[in-house]
Amino acid sequence: MQFDLSEVRTGVITRAKGCPLRGDERDPWGLISNAGLAGLMVPRAFGGLGQGVFETALAVEEMAAGGIGAALADVVHRQAVLGGRLIAQCGCANLQALVLPGFCSGQVRICLAMDAPDPTQRAPHFGVYVENDALHGHVAAPKGLADATHLLIPARDLAIFGLAGQDSTLYLVSIARAGIISEYGLRFDGVQVGDDDRLGERGQGWRVLRRGLGLNQIVTTAALLGAGRVAMTLGKTGAETFADPSDPLQASLQAPLARHWAGLEAARVLLHKAAWLADRHRPWLAEANAARLIAGESAVALAEHAIPLVGPEATRLWRDARATQFSAVSHTTVMRCIAGQTLDLPRPVAARR
Repeated sequence: MQFDLSEVRTGVITRAKGCPLRGDERDPWGLISNAGLAGLMVPRAFGGLGQGVFETALAVEEMAAGGIGAALADVVHRQAVLGGRLIAQCGCANLQALVLPGFCSGQVRICLAMDAPDPTQRAPHFGVYVENDALHGHVAAPKGLADATHLLIPARDLAIFGLAGQDSTLYLVSIARAGIISEYGLRFDGVQVGDDDRLGERGQGWRVLRRGLGLNQIVTTAALLGAGRVAMTLGKTGAETFADPSDPLQASLQAPLARHWAGLEAARVLLHKAAWLADRHRPWLAEANAARLIAGESAVALAEHAIPLVGPEATRLWRDARATQFSAVSHTTVMRCIAGQTLDLPRPVAARR
């Protein structure tokens, strides 16, 4: 693993710095597209930059450090990872040629049409099923639906559902296709699909989708690092404003900054290792979980420290960073994964219910 950044990676950081997101933008993905970063993980043949997970983590941290903080993670994961990366890796040639150029230019936007997972259930629930090459079913209105042009739809395949190792099929369809009704969420009434709409093999939809869902750990951690940097700057400004260097109060203002600076640096090293491993198709989840845990705690603590010093701006950073600890992959879930999968500890009785 190289700690010196290559010229390409330095260029990605420079481009990301040219797209500072303060957090008050209505359409952050539009600004990212205008900066030429939408196709970061899309091959050059389709107008993308052809970069990997490592470069994406660098770009996300730099953009988040512009002020938007942890709120950036969701939109980047939904578009760049579940959109561009999955299509480039698992879509057929016709689908790639049809969708990816528009995706890189910002004209195509992706939305995951799937109900939020039930944390009490080990298997995912799919509100949509496919029968005789037609989609039927209903899902709650997903995030990003208002701006979406295409829907990423995991659907139970009734022809093979229940067979060992086969659970669903993943499709990408235009939101304008006949049979898609935006009414109390999204309803699918005989939406015709074919092989050109499919991502991956039939019956392997959940496995394909998990490739993208898992990378949420890396994207979120990168955004938390950016949020931590912003909160650190606010905390330093507050310390310099509210206390003279000779004031004993300076010690209490500086100690949290020093402690959590160390946390951010440790999380960054773990994140870069996880991204490096992911690009080489090697196990990376343990490092990503550890990075997410440390980055989340440090970003929240730094923002909380800055709130009485600078007020509303730090409050927004704290809110968004804290929200990541209660997301689908919560703080508790991360610790449970480290305990069970990394340390090989027995699963607590309460978690089995």
